[in-house]
Amino acid sequence: MYTCPMHPGIPRAEPGRCPDCGLTLVAADGSALARASDRTPSAGDPLKTRFWISLIFTVPVLALAGPVRFIPADAFPEWVGYVPLAFGSAVFFYGGWLFFSGALAELRSRAPGRMTLVALALLALYLYGLSAVVRGADTLLWELSALATLMLLGQWLETKAVQAARAVLPDAAAHLPETAEIVRSRKAQVVAVSALIAGDMVLVQPGGVIPADGMVVVGSWTVD
Repeated sequence: MYTCPMHPGIPRAEPGRCPDCGLTLVAADGSALARASDRTPSAGDPLKTRFWISLIFTVPVLALAGPVRFIPADAFPEWVGYVPLAFGSAVFFYGGWLFFSGALAELRSRAPGRMTLVALALLALYLYGLSAVVRGADTLLWELSALATLMLLGQWLETKAVQAARAVLPDAAAHLPETAEIVRSRKAQVVAVSALIAGDMVLVQPGGVIPADGMVVVGSWTVD
């Protein structure tokens, strides 16, 4: 069985892409599928919560260690200088968890993708930040926090867009006809849409509905 790193409640028997977010499906063990079957996750809400919490953690990092520091470094005791490390670590572990778990699943299935790329970037920034704190150099923790937060925002917006698109598919499918008029041996005949085969010439009358994908062979239309 295969499942999405972000949406484990969508198991599939074949590899492919997640219908909610478009990520590559990865191989899942039985325990993961059992946990997924015990709940009906809503992809948008967890991502939204994780984004807003990460954003709250990111603001102090930008205030104290960002490119535009709007809080003077000498306005507080020396220990305040470790605040970016504390909040940056919170963003790394909490906001980055989504990408690390997704990267692990991608690597297990030998299909590294976007999650692996983001996880490597976050890990590199965090390790450099820890070493910079020891050396007293610029930590780059604001870049880490901003990257994780923006990626979460993008993932959340992408998931909402995909879910909205999927929501209208049943309505669109309801307007599809059940039959199609085709021309075979110079004769028109009505067949079920499910009986259409590649190469059939379908006759679409003015005001009619196009029953299947294809290309125009004869004539022209203005199509809604």
